[in-house]
Amino acid sequence: MNKSIYESIKEAAVDGKLPDDYSLPDLTDGEGDVSFADGALDGITMYHMPPFEMTKSDYQVMTEAINAASNHEFEIADPLFIQLSKKNRAISVSGKLQQYIIDNHGNLKAGNLYEYVVGLIQLSDNKECVKYGLLILGLLVFNNEEVKDVIRTLALSDEFTLFCVHIMYQWSGGNNDIFETARKVHGWGRIHALELLRPLMPRTKEIREWMLKEGINNKIAPFYSALTCWRNANIGSILYVNPTYEDLHYIGKILDAMLDESAVPGISTLDKRTDILLTYLEKAQKHALCAEDYQVIYHICQYGETVNAAEVSQFAKDMLHSDRAKSVLPDVTRRLEARKFKKP
Repeated sequence: MNKSIYESIKEAAVDGKLPDDYSLPDLTDGEGDVSFADGALDGITMYHMPPFEMTKSDYQVMTEAINAASNHEFEIADPLFIQLSKKNRAISVSGKLQQYIIDNHGNLKAGNLYEYVVGLIQLSDNKECVKYGLLILGLLVFNNEEVKDVIRTLALSDEFTLFCVHIMYQWSGGNNDIFETARKVHGWGRIHALELLRPLMPRTKEIREWMLKEGINNKIAPFYSALTCWRNANIGSILYVNPTYEDLHYIGKILDAMLDESAVPGISTLDKRTDILLTYLEKAQKHALCAEDYQVIYHICQYGETVNAAEVSQFAKDMLHSDRAKSVLPDVTRRLEARKFKKP
């Protein structure tokens, strides 16, 4: 019998988190020689794929699996969930699976379902089956610290963070668990955890500061979390009050990430985006900026040209043509010699 996924993660964890080079075994998922980073397929499905249509036969398999678990017929439920996993990723059928349980809760035995899925998430070597278990567990009320520790452990893998933080969100004090998870994962897991993380007492200041400085730092792309960090950490209030240079440096990185809307909505969703960019430039010009800051200003210049925000693009051009900018980042100055960004 293969080692369970839970045991693999638990044994690999060092000081409460997984090594940077850790990945779950067998990531090919039947895709030939192509392999995906942990959590990548689910992330792609969530952000870039159209809704998945489940077949009637697969839906029947799913309901039979749930009913078997409810009836304590675990030996029947196991192969049914495995069969379901061959063509149905948990992320794609999560809505139908949970809705079936909600609609039929009066006929289902919660105690048996709980017993089954607690065993499933600890013993299964099938990634999708573990996720099915987490989806069902997310509908059940429990307060068992040992089970919570299992979920905290599974959450260390980017493959399961999404499913685990949704369970944590329902716990008393679960926001703290989500925060700790977000700091320990660095791929798709961090992106998913940030969607549910809120700067709540007693760690409001700490969480907001972490969102400002670290929230968009992940192995995938910063733009996935930029708007979330801006809104949930109320970063606009930092910009408009009295930001330090350090504050502006990180605000600039978040603004830069929001300018990239190639995959997800960003700065275009903000009502006062022109005023926000002008305020950032006004505050930034008072400080000795580094090369990275001027790269942000260069991108703001490009954005202003693209959306016909003349005041924004001209302000940015003036800063980029300054002697200070030329001394810090000559390469940006050379780029400005291109016709589109030449100073009039």
